Amino acid sequence: PATHPSPMACTGRRMLAKLVDMTLFGALSLVVGRLLIPEQMSWGGLVPAFGTTLWALGFFVAADTVCARLFGASPGEFLAGVRVVDVDGARLTWSARQDRTTDALVDGTIGAIGLLRALIQGKPASYDRDWRVLFLSLGGAQRAVVGLLTVASLALLLAAGLWLTVVKAVDTDARVAVSKVLRHLGLPARA
Repeated sequence: PATHPSPMACTGRRMLAKLVDMTLFGALSLVVGRLLIPEQMSWGGLVPAFGTTLWALGFFVAADTVCARLFGASPGEFLAGVRVVDVDGARLTWSARQDRTTDALVDGTIGAIGLLRALIQGKPASYDRDWRVLFLSLGGAQRAVVGLLTVASLALLLAAGLWLTVVKAVDTDARVAVSKVLRHLGLPARA
């Protein structure tokens, strides 16, 4: 059954869902891309090359759409107990899900700005105007897992941001800073 948790809980669950999906689909897109189009999958220092970015965005939209249509939710939505349905409560069509996912990507960096606006203004994010977002009841163990993952994800993002800030403060060139971080993680990097 759907519930109506507090706006902060809704935002936290939706952000966790997006973070899980971005991590999973992002990693899969890079692995599959390396296998299918290795010459297009490259990193030019600070940001990925255009072909890599285009591939990752397309892969994300396709994977999200396929998962939602076949299983009723993306992996992140499933974990967080979030479901997106049409106004009548039915599963979104292929086209509607693809439109919503694309709009969420365009409307604010994977929807984070739209979710924050929804929290502050108490209105649906602009890409959710034509759909309903349901929050399923979570048991005690599920709530604990979702809460821990949300806190851990936010802490990881904060730590990564602070670390990059410290590394960036030492090196004035952002490409050098990111290369140092990648080398520290054992990944190939160009300065």
